[in-house]
Amino acid sequence: IPKPFPISASADLKHLKVYDFHHEEVARQMCLLDFQLFFTLQPRELLNYDKVENQSRACPALSKMLRNSQILQDWVLYEVFCKVTGDEEHDTEVFLEKLTFFVEICNSCFQLSNFQAFFSIFQAISSPEVRERGDLWKSLDTATKGKLTALEKHMENMESLEGFRSSISKVGERFSSAG
Repeated sequence: IPKPFPISASADLKHLKVYDFHHEEVARQMCLLDFQLFFTLQPRELLNYDKVENQSRACPALSKMLRNSQILQDWVLYEVFCKVTGDEEHDTEVFLEKLTFFVEICNSCFQLSNFQAFFSIFQAISSPEVRERGDLWKSLDTATKGKLTALEKHMENMESLEGFRSSISKVGERFSSAG
C-alpha cells in the first residue's frame, strides 16, 4: 500500500482545503470512493437503466454513481471559478493555479484507471464556461499544456467504443502481469 503524500507545509490544519493535498493523493481518494460505488453496482442495473421508468429506484447504485459524477463535475467548475475578487491579475493567477491542479488530478485519475473521475473532471475543465477563458489557457505552463493535450487525446480515443475497449484491455494487462 503506498504511503499517503504529506499535507502541504503551509496548510492551516484547522481549515484544510483540497489544495493542501498532493494531487495524486486526491486522485487516490477519488479511486477509493468510486470503488465503493462500483462495488455495489449490479450487472442488471447496467442493462436496465435506460429501460425503466424510476431509474433511481430500479438502479440505485448506477443512479448514485451518475449523481456523484455530476456532483464532481459541478464541484470542479465551482472550485475553478470561486473566489473571484475583481482584481484581474490575482484572479488570473488563482484561475491558472486551480486549473493546473485539476489537470494534475485528472491526469492522475487516468493513470490510476479511474475513468469515472477522469471523465467528470475532464468534462468540467473542458466545459464551455472554462474554455471561454481562452486567453488564460495560453498562460498555462508548458508541462500542464502537454498533460492537457494528452488528456484530450485519451478522451478522443475513449469516445469511440474501440478506443475504450483498448484502454480497458491495457488496464487488464497491467493487472494480470502484476498478479
